Amino acid sequence: MGPCFHYCQTDGENSHFGINIYSNARQYSPKIKLVVGPFTHSAPEDNSPGPGFDGKSDMVSWFDYWLKGHDTGILAEPDLTLFIRNGTSAGEYRYYDHWPLNKMKSKRFFMMKNKKLEDTTSSWVMSSDKLEYKPWIGFEAGYWWGSSIDLDQSKYDRDCLVYESDVLQYAIEIIGYVNVSLQVSTTSKLAHWMIRLEDVYNQTAIMVTGGALNGAQRNNRSNPEYFIPNQIYNLTFRLHFTTWTFLPQHQIRLSISNAYFFTHWPTPEPMTTTIYHNPITYIDLPVISHCHSSASPIIPLFTQKSVDPSDEMYLNKLVYKSEPKIYYKTDTDFDTTITYETNTHQTINHIQIQSNLSFNFTCSHIDPSNVTWITQAKHFYRFLSTNRTLELITNMNVYSDNAYFYTNLNRLLTDNSQIKQQQLNYQFFGKQKRQFQ
Repeated sequence: MGPCFHYCQTDGENSHFGINIYSNARQYSPKIKLVVGPFTHSAPEDNSPGPGFDGKSDMVSWFDYWLKGHDTGILAEPDLTLFIRNGTSAGEYRYYDHWPLNKMKSKRFFMMKNKKLEDTTSSWVMSSDKLEYKPWIGFEAGYWWGSSIDLDQSKYDRDCLVYESDVLQYAIEIIGYVNVSLQVSTTSKLAHWMIRLEDVYNQTAIMVTGGALNGAQRNNRSNPEYFIPNQIYNLTFRLHFTTWTFLPQHQIRLSISNAYFFTHWPTPEPMTTTIYHNPITYIDLPVISHCHSSASPIIPLFTQKSVDPSDEMYLNKLVYKSEPKIYYKTDTDFDTTITYETNTHQTINHIQIQSNLSFNFTCSHIDPSNVTWITQAKHFYRFLSTNRTLELITNMNVYSDNAYFYTNLNRLLTDNSQIKQQQLNYQFFGKQKRQFQ
């Protein structure tokens, strides 16, 4: 296996792949370098919210060594560059030599009676909490677990089971995966569980990380099984990789639901789920200890680097611009619709590319199986050297009932060359039986 350089973002569904690759492949590679930061995985030079990271300089140093044989010092840097998010400010970058971290330890919090999250079972009383399934909730958590850093989770939490710690007297810093253990039952044969870890301060709840489990896959993803209604089960799974610092006077909140619309397609039957409070219903936080100043992590100096002018000339040929996203929901007495739209523009090697993605997700309040996804994607390519243009328009309608998924798709490709206009059309109609979904 050759050398690998990976970028991944600190939150969302893309946050864990880099750590997984590093953990499983490090021994087979001469060098794996991993950067986890507050940027999209495709644009590490995007410094919002900061502090800045000179991704271009790192890439040039990496390829100068491996492709040109120049000693750039990149191999002397630690394997991991992690952005440690903070509860109030943006946070800071740190170097770590390897994964897992030496100073990591697990801190356990139990879900208790009266919606408490406690690090001891001394006050444990046998009890339980019930949750009515509302398949249309989840807007405030954003989409795909990675877009909600500025969205207050409180409104979403009103329809969830919420457990909170006491006000913290000292900071708790976490790096890694949060592990979840639940004892549950459900009145339906199928249920999903969505868990969000949140930082609560001044009556505002910010999502730190989250994760989901399809209950049918509780034992094996390749051999799913339905639940027996009202039978008690033990579930264990982990949330997405994260970094965070819970500051003094803040609270740790755990929010549990059976729906995260539209990121997860709703299960088709009404139900009520139950969480049982006992010593096997808990979360484990991956806490980092900084007991001695001599063991403090190294703060990278890469923000002071600059790219060589000859390399900057090439890198500047990649022009990318993204317009603000449209994201809102519309509630009626009968259903909820979430609307999303985004536009991007980029120029790569004298090719202009414009993309538009828009969709509406609608979920019934009456019938959980009645869900519709109507979407359109437009891609426009202009070859500046020849003035040739390609336009690809995709329209898709996916909807479900209690037994099936239905898909209608139409793609139209238009080629506006200098000679003549050509069109290619593709249509697909499908019906797929629901299988543990």
